[in-house]
Amino acid sequence: MTFLPAQELDEDKKISYEALHQLAREAIKNEDFQSAADFFEAILKKYPEDADAMLALGRLNGWQGNFAKAEELLFLTVRLYPDYDDAWQALGDIYFWQDKHQLAVNAYMEWEKRAPTLWEPSIKRAKAEIAIRRNNTARQSIESARMLGAPKEMWEPLLKSIQQN
Repeated sequence: MTFLPAQELDEDKKISYEALHQLAREAIKNEDFQSAADFFEAILKKYPEDADAMLALGRLNGWQGNFAKAEELLFLTVRLYPDYDDAWQALGDIYFWQDKHQLAVNAYMEWEKRAPTLWEPSIKRAKAEIAIRRNNTARQSIESARMLGAPKEMWEPLLKSIQQN
């Protein structure tokens, strides 16, 4: 599949919003992250507050190590759309990858509030808490994940790592 450069993605070309999102997803699937970023930038040029495009572009920047840009996009996303739980997850991940563990804990807690039936936020929060040696709260997060149905292979190694310290 050949992708159009971003400058060719204007309204004269009549590429629909849905088509741009599909092209961006295909580019990600093909690990063509620059084309994906170009498509999401084109979407944001026309729809500057598109939550899905901001989230995806934030994640792309994070995967490529452009953490400042990722943080900027994801923080804007959660500010504009505070109930968008995927954005809180992505923001927490960006913080975690930069060893900003307290900020990661805070973002994962927001994710937990918005997705109270998922065990994944509790696991990620526990990992961040372990990184800053808050074992008691990490233990509580692990227990929460366990009670929500997290597979044993997700929570047991975390619990063992706390018990070894």
